[in-house]
Amino acid sequence: MTGGVIDAHVHQWSVTDNDWYTALQPFAEQVGTPSLYADFLLDDYRAAAGDLVVDKFVHVSATTAPRAYLDETRWVDALADREGLDLVIVGSVDPGLDGDAIVADLEEQARSPRFRGIRVLTGLEPESLAAATILDWLERGGYVFDLVTQPEAMQRWLDVLARHPQLTVALEHTGWPGATDAEGFEAWHAAIRACAARPGITCKVTGLGMATADLSVDVLRPWVETAIAEFGWDRVMFGSNMPIETMAGTYGQWIGALRTVLSEASDTELRHFYTDTAATTYRIR
Repeated sequence: MTGGVIDAHVHQWSVTDNDWYTALQPFAEQVGTPSLYADFLLDDYRAAAGDLVVDKFVHVSATTAPRAYLDETRWVDALADREGLDLVIVGSVDPGLDGDAIVADLEEQARSPRFRGIRVLTGLEPESLAAATILDWLERGGYVFDLVTQPEAMQRWLDVLARHPQLTVALEHTGWPGATDAEGFEAWHAAIRACAARPGITCKVTGLGMATADLSVDVLRPWVETAIAEFGWDRVMFGSNMPIETMAGTYGQWIGALRTVLSEASDTELRHFYTDTAATTYRIR
C-alpha cells in the first residue's frame, strides 16, 4: 500500500506547549526510551513513516493530567485545522468522576465534529457504574468504545458489552498480550478468540511492540496472523501506535514487518486492513 492508508491509532503531542503528559517522562525512562518525552507532530510522523503514505488518522488521547483530555481535544482540533489533517479523535474520560460529570465531559468533547469515541487507559472496571454510564452514552450517541484490556479481564468485559449490542467496539493493541511465552500466547489467543466471537468488535493490530519489545518479522508474525485469523480481514485494522511503539524499534521496522507478514494477502484483504475497517469503524470518509 502506497496511499489511501488510515492510521487507526496515533498520538500527536507537544510536551513543549502542553503539560498534560505527566506520566510520559517517567514511563519513557522506565522503558529505556527517554526520547519518547519529546514533541511528536506531523513532520515527525511523516519522517518516521518513510514511503508509507498515510492519508487519514485516528488520534487517540494520551493525556494523564486530570481532565486534560478536554484541552487536548481542542488542541488537536486546532492542529488538524492548521495542518489540513484528515483526522478523527478518540478522547477519554476520568472514571473517578460521578456520572453527571462523566456525561458532561463526554458531551464537551463531542462538541468537536471530529470526535468519534473514547478510550480509558486505566482505572475503568467493567462492572462499575462509571463503565455503565460511559457505555450507555456511547451506545446512544453512536460513538466508538476503544476497549483497553489484557487477556485476564477479557471475559469480564465481554459479559458487560453483551448488554450493549448496538455499541461499536474496537479492541486496542491487539488485545494487549500480558506475556509472550507459550503460556502467555495461549492465554492471549483464547481471549481474542472469545472477543472475535462477539459480532461488531473490530481489532486494531497495534501495540505489539509494547508486549514483545521486538518488531522483527519472526516475533510479530504469530501475533499478527492469529489476530487476523480470528477476526477476519474485514474486522482488523492497521495502526502505528506512534510514537510509543519506538520503545521496541522504528516505525519503519513495524511497516516492513507487516509488509512481509502480509505479503500473500490479496488487494481486497489489504484494503480492509489498511483502510476500510478503520473507515467504517470510525466513520471516516
